[in-house]
Amino acid sequence: MVRLIEVKRRGKTVWAEVAPEACPAGHRGELVPTYGGCPTAECGLPTRYWRCRADGCGDVAIDDEHVHRSGGGTSR
Repeated sequence: MVRLIEVKRRGKTVWAEVAPEACPAGHRGELVPTYGGCPTAECGLPTRYWRCRADGCGDVAIDDEHVHRSGGGTSR
């Protein structure tokens, strides 16, 4: 789920996405946002996540409100 917060930039109110600042490995400014099936093999539920594009990393930061489904498959 995309969550937006109200922030002030140059005296104007704008909306910014609540997103992680770094991947689990600590790379800052390298995250690419996407939405799709949870990259955790056991889950697969739709979620918002960010994939790190730093060389050799590929770590994924998953939305902190996402609840993994256990057992896989397509039913709850």
